[in-house]
Amino acid sequence: MAFTGNERTYDRCIASEIHPRDRSAWANSGGRSPTIDRAAAFLLKRQTTDGTWRDFRTLAGEGEDWTTAYVGVQLGFARVKAPALRHAVNALLARQRSDGGWGYGASVPSDGDSTAWALLYLARRTHRLKVLRAGVRCMLAHQDSAGGVRTYASPHEILRYMQLPPFVSLSGWTQPEPEVTAVAGLALYAVTRSRTDAVAAAWRFVRADQKNDGGWVSYWWTTRLYATAQAVAFACSCPGLTGARAAVRRAAQWAIHTQRSDGGWSPRSEKSSRAFDTALGLAILSRAAPTRHTRQALRRGISCLQDLQLRSGGFPSAPILRIPPPGVTKPRRYQEWRSGDPGTGILVTDHHSLFTTATVVGALALAERASAAR
Repeated sequence: MAFTGNERTYDRCIASEIHPRDRSAWANSGGRSPTIDRAAAFLLKRQTTDGTWRDFRTLAGEGEDWTTAYVGVQLGFARVKAPALRHAVNALLARQRSDGGWGYGASVPSDGDSTAWALLYLARRTHRLKVLRAGVRCMLAHQDSAGGVRTYASPHEILRYMQLPPFVSLSGWTQPEPEVTAVAGLALYAVTRSRTDAVAAAWRFVRADQKNDGGWVSYWWTTRLYATAQAVAFACSCPGLTGARAAVRRAAQWAIHTQRSDGGWSPRSEKSSRAFDTALGLAILSRAAPTRHTRQALRRGISCLQDLQLRSGGFPSAPILRIPPPGVTKPRRYQEWRSGDPGTGILVTDHHSLFTTATVVGALALAERASAAR
């Protein structure tokens, strides 16, 4: 396993930062739009004193490790510079578990998704090879023989944490998912800087799960756009993946087909576009080959997000996360979702709007660069 550098990681840059208190530097930040700068400032102001970003309220508390890594990655796409990003690195380094992984929060067992996002964030921000190697070992423990990566590698620890008897099924939470596998593949490539057997196997799993319409299906999210955006990012960030270009082209066609008349995206059941979904749609199109249709769709999506920004600089939150009962393997068929309740079988809003706003920051940065290059 090589830990030597090259720039071709997730978006080929988890890049530089800008201090919000340095207003002259902030105003001359390499052409970022005011929309991104205001959203980035919103995020930076809401980092906690321990270096984490916390969002989503569940029975396990607020998300900590996972959300911190995710917000950091998205700020990196926008090339934001701030001490907050170093504080987030230090927080994640301090919170790594004995098994090498990270979890939803401090007391929750390690999981494949949180570990993937943490590795993806840390890959370009720390030279502690021991930390990265331990994270990779934990990540590989979540990968099955077919290349898929599970949220939880086995049911035992999470059952014990939830104080459930051993006969309770966790078949849903322990099955491999494309959205988790795609981020894991990105993370493994970001750390190793090479297309290892594990990376290639992860891509085979993700590619095989692409649906006939060109999109992917999410397990933990109320929108298919999340899984699709992560699959496209994986396909575009790791060179030499078989069939990656065709997969991205089909995903872009699906995204264009599902774009709403106002330029945004949302589940069919919603009356208007959601910021989270629209940002993911933009992320997909930003990585696709430029065509007249993708350019038009990008412009409309950017305009939609600009209209959705709040005075605070953040973006409206919505019930974007879903927590299926642990034995449910196909949450799209589950009919008993609840909002605002504890437990499982619930839809959860990012009540601080950090996850949504971070997704917008990363997607707008990608979209603006893609538009400028075309």
